[in-house]
Amino acid sequence: RSSYNSKASKPDKAIDDAKAQSTTQQKAPLLPPKPQQQQSRSSGASVKSEITARKKKKTSNLAAINGKLSQSLSNIRTSDLPPQEFYTIEQLRDAARLPNTCNLLTRELYLSPQEFQQHFHMTQEEFQKQPKWKRDKAKRSLGLF
Repeated sequence: RSSYNSKASKPDKAIDDAKAQSTTQQKAPLLPPKPQQQQSRSSGASVKSEITARKKKKTSNLAAINGKLSQSLSNIRTSDLPPQEFYTIEQLRDAARLPNTCNLLTRELYLSPQEFQQHFHMTQEEFQKQPKWKRDKAKRSLGLF
C-alpha cells in the first residue's frame, strides 16, 4: 500500500492557499519615490543669500585643494628630482665612491645622455617607457643594479 495520500493535509492546504493568494495580489513597482517639488522662493533676498553661500562653499573648497597641493609638493624629495651632475659608468658601478646625494636605485639617471645612449642603445625616455623587468635586466647587465 502506498503511503501517499491523495488529499492534501491541512498544513499543506494552508501553504497552497498562501501561495495562491500571494500570486493574485499585485506587487507595488520598485520605483524610487518622486522628489518633492522645491518650495517657491518668496523673495529675492533668499536668492542672494543662497548665491553668497554657494560662493563661500566654492572658495573654501579651493582653499582645501590648494592646501593639499602645497602639502604634496613639500613631500617631494630632492632625490626624486633629475640629477644636476653626471658620472661615468665606472663611477656608478662602485656605490661606495658615490656621494650620499645619489639615489642608488636610479643610478642610470646619473649618466650623461650620450653615455646613456652608448651603453643602453636607447634614450632615457625610451628606457623609462619599458617595463620594469626589462629596465632591471638592462641595469644588471651593465652592473648598475
